[in-house]
Amino acid sequence: MNRNTQNKVDVKSLEAWCQSNNPLRQGLRHTQTRKHLTLLENTLEATDGSSYTVSNAALVGNEAASARSSSLQAKMNLPSDGSNPSTSNPFIQAFVNAPAAGATTMLDMARMASGFDPLDPTNIDNVSAFHAYLNEVSNNPMFFLEMADRRTLKIREQDFSRLINTIADLFEGLSTEDVVKIKEGLTNLAEAATSTKDIRQSTDLFAQSAVEVDGGEITLYLYYSSVAMIVHNGKSTTQQTDYTVMMTRLRFQREFWNEITAGVVAQHHFKDLFDWLEGNSTKVGDDQPGVNQPKLCFKA
Repeated sequence: MNRNTQNKVDVKSLEAWCQSNNPLRQGLRHTQTRKHLTLLENTLEATDGSSYTVSNAALVGNEAASARSSSLQAKMNLPSDGSNPSTSNPFIQAFVNAPAAGATTMLDMARMASGFDPLDPTNIDNVSAFHAYLNEVSNNPMFFLEMADRRTLKIREQDFSRLINTIADLFEGLSTEDVVKIKEGLTNLAEAATSTKDIRQSTDLFAQSAVEVDGGEITLYLYYSSVAMIVHNGKSTTQQTDYTVMMTRLRFQREFWNEITAGVVAQHHFKDLFDWLEGNSTKVGDDQPGVNQPKLCFKA
């Protein structure tokens, strides 16, 4: 795995990024930069034809529980008097000790500024907003792009779980236990896509993100594909056999996460890990999971 990195993070660049992605400016459609044009062209192909989006977020890795605890501690240290967290030494210290929360806070800033809303899958602007979200994340100087690749899958079996298993197996480097979590997340995406009563035939962008905390490192995985879903008489099917899956992996440069960079971010936003997971996972619609849930399979 490539571990090349910057010698340092330009604090001014981070400040500019945070100002551009201030949550108060949510709904912006930022200009896509030439630097990431190839990545975004691949993204367009992987999301081709999508009208709606369903998303799932997961926290994985051997240090996931510790990251949750550190994030909660930072949340508990938020000033109660309404003052800006960046002026609170106890909060900043707790925030520095919660680098995974630092990563997800900036992910949340990019999501909100781009207008991408995983909790509103029928929003027709979500697909284009997802492109803007990826662009903003990849432009953040605290993230180092390690991999951007695409894979074409050919699924012939009449079993929807085959697609789920195949996509989950693309998450290289994760433990077997964590891959199981990813498979559960992808199953949730299918349930979210098929349980919305207002949607009976649509092409959905399936976006699965995972933050891995392991061995002192924090890695972000963003995998996504377009899947055509049809719901008829309680049965969910798709006529697709070829799937383009975009695979993106970024490393959060925690070696540069300190009182200065944490203070820059805290001036604009803070997002607890649990809240980030909740805010980036599309909820199952009116049909409750396991109760009259459409059967997931391929159309013969």
